[in-house]
Amino acid sequence: MPEDQQDFLSGESMEETHIKVAKELLLERGYRVIDPIIINTEINNQRKLCDYFYMRLESNHPNRRSERSPNNTLDMQMISRLVKSRMATGLGEKAAIQECISIIDTIFNSEEEFKFKYPVMDTTILGQDKMGWITSKALKIMDDKKRDAESERLRLKSEEVEQSLDSDLRKVENKLDTLLRSMEDDNGKKEIGKGAVC
Repeated sequence: MPEDQQDFLSGESMEETHIKVAKELLLERGYRVIDPIIINTEINNQRKLCDYFYMRLESNHPNRRSERSPNNTLDMQMISRLVKSRMATGLGEKAAIQECISIIDTIFNSEEEFKFKYPVMDTTILGQDKMGWITSKALKIMDDKKRDAESERLRLKSEEVEQSLDSDLRKVENKLDTLLRSMEDDNGKKEIGKGAVC
């Protein structure tokens, strides 16, 4: 049966069904399952990741790439080491490449935080030996941003719940006020009725 064939009952492909069953099995056994974060589906191999690095370099520093001699072998070694370092944490290659995109983005978006002694010129900053601190710092910046985003999400959710509770409380107070007024009106009519009988 082809992998892309649809399961007629669920409308999912066989691959999606297999993934779903595998997730359920892992969850039942106490594992935590996190879907990979897809940043850019176009970047799905190491060559494209290398091209992405230079696209970001060109975008941030248009003149720097022309100042260096291209070394494709070195570039691919650096990219390969970076991807393998992420795979060593348990990620598959595709997920590792996506995380590497985030690392590259973080380096270029937060260059001032790295306080580089020399300008970024090529992929050697992605090296995992002496330059491994750069990847570690990028990951820390990414984690801090995720934590801040999660805190902000929880704060907004808390405010939303609080506003909802306030709104519900106001509705209950309004209903009680209406009920009390209605009871007072009914009570006043009864008093008038009693006076008329006397």
